[in-house]
Amino acid sequence: MSSDLTKSSKFLTLPPDVRAQIWDQVLTPWTIHFRHVSLNPIRFCASLCIVPESDKQNASAPKAARKTNNLRHRACQASVSRALRILLTCRLIYTALSKLVFISADIVLSSRLLLNSLVGRLKPWQAATIRRLTLCDTEYALYWGTLPGALVATRLVNVRHLRIYVELSDEHYQGDEYDVSGSQTVLTQSDRDARLAGISALRVLKLERVEIWIADWTDEDEEEEGGEWSSAEQQAIWIERVKGILLGTIESPARFPQR
Repeated sequence: MSSDLTKSSKFLTLPPDVRAQIWDQVLTPWTIHFRHVSLNPIRFCASLCIVPESDKQNASAPKAARKTNNLRHRACQASVSRALRILLTCRLIYTALSKLVFISADIVLSSRLLLNSLVGRLKPWQAATIRRLTLCDTEYALYWGTLPGALVATRLVNVRHLRIYVELSDEHYQGDEYDVSGSQTVLTQSDRDARLAGISALRVLKLERVEIWIADWTDEDEEEEGGEWSSAEQQAIWIERVKGILLGTIESPARFPQR
């Protein structure tokens, strides 16, 4: 049947390099957000990102011009399934394009539960084709004192580019009264390590590139107390440490949870 379909389809008779150019136009590398629809049972949806400003640009913008992750992406509602209706054209096109979708997309998650759920529901070959992953650590939704699910590291075997976007506000410098799971502040190195502890579990991946951006809304009073982490020099201390742990150039702290 497939040979008959190939003969009847002018598109499928085009040279492979020409078809590849067409796919490049159709499958422009997308940024796909995964969001919770409900927590009990856990259900989520996927939508295409339409925001031209990147996490990096937002984090490096003047404090007054920065926006939270939720505010920036609240208009990103375009359905991924609708955009991928071309995959339903025929079985050959579905087979040819399905992997390209996962290979080219940047998968963005703002919850540890979402990461576990998504990887658990994807077919092994789908998870294995993901190359880029972005974790948004906002309002402790991605509190990594708890490790990702066991399937995450074993199925995301081909992720090579990991990006982490962190949002900080005044409460992250306030001390024990805001404590979550033993450590919510970012006042000390151990506090910052604890905040991203579970991310260290992803060091088992064969990462080639790690990028981290921090958007900090600390007010002026906190800056005077030395709690500000918005300057590039101050952020670099934490960023380089986390990157080193993930890339294997720095030993993971013994206090990190282990499998």
